[in-house]
This record gives sequence, C-alpha cells and structure tokens, in this order.
Amino acid sequence: MKESFIIQGECESKERPRFGRKGKVYTTNKTRSFEDLVGYSYGKRHYFGERAISLTVNIFSKRPKKPKYDIPTRKDLDNMLKAVQDGLNGVAFKDDRHIGDIRASKRYSDNPRVEVVIEDL
Repeated sequence: MKESFIIQGECESKERPRFGRKGKVYTTNKTRSFEDLVGYSYGKRHYFGERAISLTVNIFSKRPKKPKYDIPTRKDLDNMLKAVQDGLNGVAFKDDRHIGDIRASKRYSDNPRVEVVIEDL
C-alpha cells in the first residue's frame, strides 16, 4: 500500500516541550496547529496501523530575497520531520515507532509545501 499527499504552506519545526504551572508539560500552540494541519491534510486515507512503514518527506520552503545557501538552513530538518511524524501519529499509523525507513529533504521553492509518501515496508 502507498499513500501520498501534500501539505500546503511552510513546514513548522517541532518545538521543545514547555513547562507550565505545577510542572505540567505541554506542546506549544504553533506546533500543535501544524501537527493538526498534517493530520487534516492526510484526511481519510488508508490507516497503516502497526505495520512497518517507509516515510518520505520532501520539504519546500519559501526562498528568501537573498539566500546565502542552496538549501534552507533556518530550521533543522530533523525538527521539521518530527513535526510531520507526530502529526501523522494516530491518523496514518499508530505511532512513529513503526517507521523503519525515513528519507527527508529540504529545498527552496516559490510554492512552499511538504510532500509526503507513506509505504508498506
């Protein structure tokens, strides 16, 4: 089984957990909103459950007016990838621990988006 979809707009990085009153740990609204967008973009496609899967994530960020490098360096690729994975938990698969193969890239584009492909291993 193979599913692919696109999340329109800029990819957000997974932010560090915050500590609230009485030591309660929470996820920031910015991170939670992006994770919700990931799940919404996946929609009612196939649920992979607990099967071993492969995840491919290609991130296209808006090009700054004067880029210093050929690839975006403002955000860490691993933090952006984590936000996508967490957004798919419980929506496309039970938990991201079932991902056995990951491929990820980030590039510039005039059309910021995140392209995702999920496949059975």
